[in-house]
Amino acid sequence: MKETFVKGQNTANISFYQYTCIHLCAYIVSLPPVCFSDLESSLLNSVISYRMMESFLATDVWCFLARYGTTELCAHHVTVIASLIKSCPGKTSQLSRLIVLLRRLLFLLDTDHQASFIKMFPPEQEENLSFWQHISLSSLATSLGSQVKKSLFKTAFLHIKECLDSIQTLGELQKLNLSLSALLMACHSSGRLLDSEHLSDVTVIIVQLLPLFLTKQVTEQPLLQETFCLFLDLFSYVTRAVEPAKLIQIVSLIPSVCQVDAPSHIKLSVLDFLSSLASVLIPQEAQVVILPIVAGLFSMLLSDTMWLVNQHALEIFTQFAEETNYEDIVPQSMNSEEIKNCVIYFLNKIT
Repeated sequence: MKETFVKGQNTANISFYQYTCIHLCAYIVSLPPVCFSDLESSLLNSVISYRMMESFLATDVWCFLARYGTTELCAHHVTVIASLIKSCPGKTSQLSRLIVLLRRLLFLLDTDHQASFIKMFPPEQEENLSFWQHISLSSLATSLGSQVKKSLFKTAFLHIKECLDSIQTLGELQKLNLSLSALLMACHSSGRLLDSEHLSDVTVIIVQLLPLFLTKQVTEQPLLQETFCLFLDLFSYVTRAVEPAKLIQIVSLIPSVCQVDAPSHIKLSVLDFLSSLASVLIPQEAQVVILPIVAGLFSMLLSDTMWLVNQHALEIFTQFAEETNYEDIVPQSMNSEEIKNCVIYFLNKIT
């Protein structure tokens, strides 16, 4: 579609979505103040709608509203949405969409309002871990993000230790997963390089988590599967720091959990972990055990019948092949003509 934004200027090619969004925003600007509460209600209902494009459009319009309105209005909306997120039980598509909206609105807050927001939901309090596990710290000013990261590390670490010392019920396992998610959010904000103190803390947690997965319960218990996925993600931050024997033990555990009939979220987590191994120098004494396992996992996942897993496997494998120092893994992973052709087609962008 062609649209002229300013009279006298050349027309610009825009999509139908852009056209709709632009004109909807223009219409909102013309609304009288008496309609504002109805507008807020309509936007909220649309953001949490099951109709994806409606949700996307409402989120974009809301962000326009935050830019067009006052800082106080944006701060108020952030507080309301954050409270909704904190009160949402479990994982739903509505929760995911509220999280996306909150992350975008946080970027629009000035530093003072961000500081007030942190005071309203202090990460030092255990009850707020369920909230901060969803918040990208890159949304915050650098100094505030560092402050929250430090608090999250401390609070989540202590809570994880408490859970591991007394874990007996599924409810306690759920609390453990929540704290692991919060800790991972703090790790993500550090990039792939943790400082020595945090590296040591995470390594301790990894060692303490390991006994949870040495039984067949992982394949039978969804909550424990979630714990395993979080464990792998966390382990990718400390792979270089663990002893060879522990590295062998953990990598050797993966095939028993990630089997052909394993849930897709486990397979995707394993692929992400394999991706992190691409740049890791594996100790000589561990290579004889670990490299065949990595090749076997890639071979299985490249043959997966679910398109999402298969596509992700192709992306991770080609990236891994470019970065790894252990080139023997590549041909060992492509142990059938079907896998070879699939990889070649992917590289040549043939569908």
